[in-house]
Amino acid sequence: MVLAAGYGTRLLPFTKHLPKPLFPILGRPIIWYQCGLLLESGVETIVVNVHHLSGLLEKYFSEGSLENVKPVISHEAEILGTGGGVKKAQSYLSDGVSIVINGDTLLDVDLPLLIDRHEKNGAEASLLVSLSSDVPDEHAVFIDETGRIKRIVGHGAPVDNSLTRCTFMGVHVLNPGVFDFLPDNGCIIRNCYTHMLDRGLILKGELLPSRFDDIGTPGALLKANSNMLSSGGNFIYRKFAGHNKCLNGGMLSKQVDGKINFLGAGVSVDPGALIGPGVVLEGQNIIGAGANISRSLVLKNENIKPGETVENSIAGFGYRVTAV
Repeated sequence: MVLAAGYGTRLLPFTKHLPKPLFPILGRPIIWYQCGLLLESGVETIVVNVHHLSGLLEKYFSEGSLENVKPVISHEAEILGTGGGVKKAQSYLSDGVSIVINGDTLLDVDLPLLIDRHEKNGAEASLLVSLSSDVPDEHAVFIDETGRIKRIVGHGAPVDNSLTRCTFMGVHVLNPGVFDFLPDNGCIIRNCYTHMLDRGLILKGELLPSRFDDIGTPGALLKANSNMLSSGGNFIYRKFAGHNKCLNGGMLSKQVDGKINFLGAGVSVDPGALIGPGVVLEGQNIIGAGANISRSLVLKNENIKPGETVENSIAGFGYRVTAV
């Protein structure tokens, strides 16, 4: 399951027009990467919960953009939270192990290995985590030497030197028993896992090599695109994503001091415009004469006026937002 119902308030004003799972990373929406990760890991049924601008997500799925795989759509008349969203989709998920992925993260991880570890570790739920010395207690996951979660989001055992501080990477692997604790409306961590800890049930934090890019703010979205740009569109732990498949008709192009930029399909650059370094033009953009764009993301169908300067920003739907 991919959690995709949220409002994306930290990406306003852009999320007035585009749901967060459709924001792009080098020519592909984030939901394409998430569903691709599940498909290549052997998942047969993908559930996507929708609410905010759900029609745009449904249109994307209906166009066959996920290589003719059409996810099961779980409609939420009101936002149910991460726990409530999974609970509502129980009929599709509760037969065996389920994988739940946050819909606002770009992930590169060996998901079959994570699933294999979960099936062997005796936990009701396994969370992908990474070491983090600076994540605040109210957001941290603390594990013991066996990987067992002892404290989560400020709830559980006292913090001491026997516990390792981690941050959650947005992937859950769940046994069917977890559904007994899920709220009808609420957070899967705060309203489910904390109660499971209180009952003495086993939750594990799995430390695996991974790449994790949040896209929840303009700065994070630009950074995720920049990271993918610097890697040439490549992943380390995933099989499906190579240059041609990721770029969706776009191309990597060297301009301005030889720095790599991404030019999506249908981009037109008028004479005298400067592109780069670190620019991602998602597609169908017209860059006017004398425009200067650097370290920025220009969303699809957004045109840059002649002589306009766009720097360290997200441009789209008529907005220019500094990416901090």
